Amino acid sequence: MLRLRLNSLVALLSFVAKASAADITGTVILGTGIPAQSATVLIQSARMRTGDSTMCPTCWRDCQRSARTNAQGEFRISGVADDLVFNLLALAEHHAPAVLRGVDPQKNPVTLSLPPRDLSRIPLTHQIRGQVLDPHGKPLAGATISPNFSGPEGDDQTLTNADGHFVLCSSKPFKKTKLKITAPGHAGMWIEVANRTENAPDVTVSLQRGSTVVGRLLLEGRPVPNVTVGVAQTNRNAGQFLGPLCTTTDTEGRFAIHDVRSDDDWIFYGEMDSAKSLGFIPAREFHSPSPDSIHDLGNIQTTKALTLQGRLVRQDGRPFPEGTRMNLSRSSAWDAQRLDVASDGTFTAQGLPSSEELSLNLPPNIYVVSSPNGFTSSDSSQSLTSRLKESLSGLSITVVEKDRQTKQQEDLVVSVQKEYVSFLEQVKLPQTQAQALLTLLVARRTNLQNAAQADPHAYTQCLSTTQKSYAPRLKALLGPALYQAFDHWELCQDGQGFAEVIAAQGGTPWLTPAETQMITLAMGRMQRLLLEFHASRPPQSELKPDQLVSMLSWLQSESYEATASVVAPAKHETLRKAIQTLYEMAAQESSE
Repeated sequence: MLRLRLNSLVALLSFVAKASAADITGTVILGTGIPAQSATVLIQSARMRTGDSTMCPTCWRDCQRSARTNAQGEFRISGVADDLVFNLLALAEHHAPAVLRGVDPQKNPVTLSLPPRDLSRIPLTHQIRGQVLDPHGKPLAGATISPNFSGPEGDDQTLTNADGHFVLCSSKPFKKTKLKITAPGHAGMWIEVANRTENAPDVTVSLQRGSTVVGRLLLEGRPVPNVTVGVAQTNRNAGQFLGPLCTTTDTEGRFAIHDVRSDDDWIFYGEMDSAKSLGFIPAREFHSPSPDSIHDLGNIQTTKALTLQGRLVRQDGRPFPEGTRMNLSRSSAWDAQRLDVASDGTFTAQGLPSSEELSLNLPPNIYVVSSPNGFTSSDSSQSLTSRLKESLSGLSITVVEKDRQTKQQEDLVVSVQKEYVSFLEQVKLPQTQAQALLTLLVARRTNLQNAAQADPHAYTQCLSTTQKSYAPRLKALLGPALYQAFDHWELCQDGQGFAEVIAAQGGTPWLTPAETQMITLAMGRMQRLLLEFHASRPPQSELKPDQLVSMLSWLQSESYEATASVVAPAKHETLRKAIQTLYEMAAQESSE
């Protein structure tokens, strides 16, 4: 069943880990076999050498490291964790990027080969060209351009040349794309690039200088050296979050974090792993000042840290394999620590804050059966959240191991049961008939999910087709009268979000319950009409801006016609304004 959402939220998680330091060394050569001088080698992603981790592959701290090649094409990336295996990305002008996967720092050196790239042979619709400038309009060399996608179809990153120019390429035409632009000595930013056409202009980006955040870390009045501290934006939505900025305190406990985007909300934090032998560094929110300004956080006192000791108890009684790990992260800060799980399931976390929300993320394919007291399980049952007020030992968490596909299917069944429980309560079907109905609905939802995974562009076509193909089976099971009630109920569910927006016009209730119900039903029918419209279009086609405006104007008119007859005449003007507001919101979402 199609549900149009008026708002969406993207949450990002990031984790850091510390281990013994190692170096990655190697050579970059060009396609002709000569050394690539001044090429850039970046760590693209990482994974554990042994065992599993819930760590995001691109969120390890080492993924911020890079190096330049010398005249012999040699490079060295120093101080990486020696228990990780890395994917490297090499970049050089006039050459396609090269990725080398599974690089083990214990098996150095490595070689990356950059094939030449003739941009004249690549269609302009497959390129994003541009230039990055400093605040004074001068070209910025060495700026990094990262698209908000990652995959084999296009460049994951590129760099500006000596003139500040860059070219980002893809095997497919570029649609509307967001790019993250960063450069040393400047604050990063996101820009949005429209669909590329043959005559699309080059992109020009001007980076501003950032502000600097300073402070001093103390423990009982004494300076705390060699502790990692960082800042991260409080807004971590995709296309806006720039990633964390970190540094280490000096011998006097002082720190300076540069290139902080100005006039933005940030949170300062100290890494748990870095300071846990000393205590805990509380998180602190602040608003960054104007470019080239200094924001002094003053003296920051290290406080007493808490400890969490517990055990994962498997229902099948089997031991956990060697290398099993969890992550414990802080919701307020961009900070986490890795926890090793012993074969008997025991684990220990140190350096934890009091009163801050913590999230304990379980190993892959391990799920919580029931939440312990004081802890809340996530919808996926793969994490637990809590706010500790004191150290805790003896925590017991009952878990079960299931492959991801089995767990997703079980979650789907539970989701469908919750979604249709009110309908089943209304019609009071016999148990066997109710179970048969749920089985059909689960099969219908499974078909839709499989279609979305196979081809997201064809989802609406599949949705329309699936609804039509299952309608006879549902009608045969329920009978004509009950099926009509079922269809009526689904239409109301489809139109509920629209009706809520309409009913909220003006901030005060202006619809009777009967009018609200009728508008909900009418908007559900409009949504079905919209679905049919999308299903009749080619899967890869997109609405142009003027076509979108025309379609929304038509829908606005149709929606008013469909609902005007269900409200009192005195409310018609309010209804018209409410529907206009609704489609203005839809147009705004479509343009974002």
